[in-house]
Amino acid sequence: MALYSETEKRNIAENIKLTRLSLGESLEQFAKRFGASKAVICNWEHMRNAPKLPTMLKIADLAGVSVIHFINKKIEV
Repeated sequence: MALYSETEKRNIAENIKLTRLSLGESLEQFAKRFGASKAVICNWEHMRNAPKLPTMLKIADLAGVSVIHFINKKIEV
């Protein structure tokens, strides 16, 4: 059984990109916040994989929403 549904995966990917863009950060800048590479962020934004929960909590906090909202709904920034 998959950890996230297709809808949740899409929400996570879109919300990561929306959060990054709302901060005015490049892939590289956003990646530095999490000790990741720009390829990792790109993979998150293209639904290839998702960040681990502690990282997703940090991204949701940057977006100003709960992690539940971050996973289940498209955010407005």
